[in-house]
Amino acid sequence: MAKELDLPVVIHSRDDFASTLEVLQPYTDLKIYFHCYGYGPDEIAVLRASFPRLRIGFCGNITYPKAQPLRDALLACDIGSIVCETDAPYLSPQKVRGETNEPAHVRLIYEYISGLRGKSLEETVGIVTHNVQALYNITP
Repeated sequence: MAKELDLPVVIHSRDDFASTLEVLQPYTDLKIYFHCYGYGPDEIAVLRASFPRLRIGFCGNITYPKAQPLRDALLACDIGSIVCETDAPYLSPQKVRGETNEPAHVRLIYEYISGLRGKSLEETVGIVTHNVQALYNITP
């Protein structure tokens, strides 16, 4: 169905990359969207090599002090493959950690990622908006 409608296959995998990759290998022509990415930069390299229509979703946990592998993964991504998401009600960004996450907190993720990538907030919002529109075939 994803192929027929040109929609993404949304993957939530945080513990078994090898098995996930094995299941996905026959579908290299599809849009693959790793929601709530939980691996490091080495896995980004493998995914980029296998899935040209890849998107990677980063949540509030990228802001956590011990989340350096996620930050390294973000920096290993092509900016055209990044999606910002909240995973609400979970994974609140560090500034509001301990509170229930909500969609409004996605701004904190955009701000954090903008700083990591050395881009303005407006530029990051524009790029990520375009990425999401392409992912879901939304015409602006």
